[in-house]
Amino acid sequence: MKQMGKMQFEGNVEGLAMSYLYMVYGEFVSRNFVDGHQITAIGSEEFISTAVQIFVSALKTDG
Repeated sequence: MKQMGKMQFEGNVEGLAMSYLYMVYGEFVSRNFVDGHQITAIGSEEFISTAVQIFVSALKTDG
């Protein structure tokens, strides 16, 4: 995508991908392994949707 000019991100693409994966993994772990401690009232689907929107808006080009 970067080589095709469809991304504006200038940093390390692997680092970006790992950041996204760790964010989603952290959400999974916090929901499944934190007994009795509700971290947020936001549901998993809303969290994932918001995370995707953030990453897509950071990556897309203006055109």
